[in-house]
Amino acid sequence: VDPGNNICILAKENFYNIPNVITPNGDGLNDTWVIPFDNAKVLIYNRAGATVFQSDNYQQDFSGLGYYGTLYFTINNSINGYITVI
Repeated sequence: VDPGNNICILAKENFYNIPNVITPNGDGLNDTWVIPFDNAKVLIYNRAGATVFQSDNYQQDFSGLGYYGTLYFTINNSINGYITVI
């Protein structure tokens, strides 16, 4: 093994168990995006980068109503990912 040819592979894992699916159909299951953080700063935006939801004190209340497909999020300016609205 040549120490000058090291390869590092980083895998992004969901360490915080943040759900990535919302089904706002009124059945009481996954109707809102519930994250494992209280009063977090949350930004949700579409693929064009336009903000669709923003909160400095998130209350687990984003339902995704009016949206379909993939949205992207940032939590507390440091955790990023995506949500699929079905």
